[in-house]
Amino acid sequence: MGRKMSSTRTRGKFNLNEVADNEVRSSSNSEVDDSDDMDYIVENNGEEDDEHNSNVVTNTSMKRKRGRPKGSKNKQQMIGEKKINKEKVVLETRVFKDNSFTRGGEVKEAGEVLIVLHDEYKGRAPTINCKIEAFGKMMQRFDNRRRNWVNEMGFGGLYHLCGKHLPRNFVYWLMTRVDLINQIFSAPNGIDFPMSKNQIRWIFGLPIKGKVIPISENDADEEMKAKAQFILGAYGKTWESDHPTNTGAVISTNAIPVNPKFIQRLEGTWEDKDEEEFKTMFLMAAVEMVLCPTQCGRLSPSLLYACSLGMQAREYDWYKLVYEFFIERAKVFCRDFYTFGWTKGVGGCSMYLVIFYLDRLNRMPLQWGVFPRLKAWDINDLLKARQADILPSGDYGKIGCVDVAYGDRQHPRAARDSECPDEEVLMPAIEKEKVISKARRKGKSVRNPFKIRNPQPNPQPTPHPSPTPDPQPTPHPRRKLFFLCITIGIKPTKNRKNRIEANNNYSYSYEIN
Repeated sequence: MGRKMSSTRTRGKFNLNEVADNEVRSSSNSEVDDSDDMDYIVENNGEEDDEHNSNVVTNTSMKRKRGRPKGSKNKQQMIGEKKINKEKVVLETRVFKDNSFTRGGEVKEAGEVLIVLHDEYKGRAPTINCKIEAFGKMMQRFDNRRRNWVNEMGFGGLYHLCGKHLPRNFVYWLMTRVDLINQIFSAPNGIDFPMSKNQIRWIFGLPIKGKVIPISENDADEEMKAKAQFILGAYGKTWESDHPTNTGAVISTNAIPVNPKFIQRLEGTWEDKDEEEFKTMFLMAAVEMVLCPTQCGRLSPSLLYACSLGMQAREYDWYKLVYEFFIERAKVFCRDFYTFGWTKGVGGCSMYLVIFYLDRLNRMPLQWGVFPRLKAWDINDLLKARQADILPSGDYGKIGCVDVAYGDRQHPRAARDSECPDEEVLMPAIEKEKVISKARRKGKSVRNPFKIRNPQPNPQPTPHPSPTPDPQPTPHPRRKLFFLCITIGIKPTKNRKNRIEANNNYSYSYEIN
């Protein structure tokens, strides 16, 4: 759930041109969210987060947060206390190839990634700031005017995020399989998949034009710099926080929090004249919540130039920006994980890694070839595939992966039969049609012996040269005996006890009158 904002907190320079509709419910206030709202959490526990413009000012006394006794440590400091005192590993090829070289490698080798996380993080789930669920609910409330604006920007594929959310432990485990030096994903069954920016295009369907988005002041032109300053002044906020390592120092941060009030404005009422403002705010929400989320929950100042391209968004290379930002955020994760064996959160576009892995599982493909891949996966299919991949230890990798890439016409697990021709198959015509006039002869029954027909064969009559009459047929011998008995006065009677079973007829006894 999102963190509630105190009534005494000032909003800085957050001024909006219009007031949001009070009847519109904000999607970020949902009871089930992808991650905790970290808009106002500034302690990073020694993590190197260089995406903010921060000024360190040394004071004689360190500020203490309200409601905490003097000299006590907050929860974030207690959890990350042992992290501060240990030097982090240097990321190199050996870190990802030799599991015995680092603490994180030993945890991976034992298959206890999630067990160690649960023990070290006191049972809490890792922080995933890729807020898929809140962003999808926000897009569901857009009317046709705003949907057309989003399609004009080239971000219509993000609409398929509606109804989805990210399993946190699953995302955390996937990040431990990423090799940042070689930029490959190491599957549990030993297959290495190269990672590239083209996979971002296949999954999200982002614009593919060739212009590079500037991420520094040296790459931006004067118009972009002016727009970036205007955006920071209109939507930015400045606050101070304690330095995590330097006692007595204060960090002054100026960034843009994408908080519930920001999302509520996007869900409000818009007119045709507000097109540029809407596209600018939508880019800030899409970049911070889905494409390039930071672990602290605030829009990175290096992405302000990207957010100023609302009216020209389709002309730039967005999937390169998303991929490079993911690699940078994964470096922060890997430094902590391979040093301490666990870390508390994940930054970057986590949805990219989830769909990338699920499409390569050793199972029947799900609508292989559908573009973008977000369209093929709904939340039920996603959770079903994740559940089938769970090991008894709690980690994942039970099914294994197959070597397949986006763009392959044939999936290894799909049927290899080609498509049939479109021609209609007809029955062949009969040259000389035979008309059957006789009715079908009824078959003989062989089950009931009493119904067996034993007709005498009818001999064919032989032609006689003379008109001599045909001989009379010889009567049956038993019939002869019957008439003889009648003639001499013998009365025939049926004797049922002396049945002759051979021919199933009755025998006769004779009594002389």
